[in-house]
Amino acid sequence: MNRYWIAVISSMLCLTGCEKGCISNPQNTSTKGCGFLFVYDDHEIPNIPNSYIWVQADDENLNLGSEFKTFDLSLNPHIASAIESWNSPYQYCTDALIWGQERTHEWTARSGLVKIRIERDYNSCERGYVVDVELVNVTYEDSIGNVRSIKQMYFDNVLVGFTIP
Repeated sequence: MNRYWIAVISSMLCLTGCEKGCISNPQNTSTKGCGFLFVYDDHEIPNIPNSYIWVQADDENLNLGSEFKTFDLSLNPHIASAIESWNSPYQYCTDALIWGQERTHEWTARSGLVKIRIERDYNSCERGYVVDVELVNVTYEDSIGNVRSIKQMYFDNVLVGFTIP
């Protein structure tokens, strides 16, 4: 029971940690983000509901700035991407666990390029900033060898950081 109250209090502190000018979805799209650099979006797969695509990068080891930097997914251990499907709509960027929620399928990026830049600092929130991420010719593979490909996909103006309202 103590874990529950710690999670509730932590969430409340995080939600109230930003000034009133903080916008929770500046890009006004389904693309969202959090953490030091985690972006995700809905990803339609015929006959497979509740599918999402995400990119995670360890920005402390990538020396990111306002110009796009290009990284090869097969060569850089500081960047990962996947396509995931869940048994119900999934909520990334939360510390709350949803009872009964299970990942039903996962394709992991094996090759392709990721372009990333920090578009601008997000001054009205502590430690938040806005990033752009682009996937180019990325190939994903599941555990039994099925392949999915993304020719190009953008995650534009995504607010990331740990104090997102």
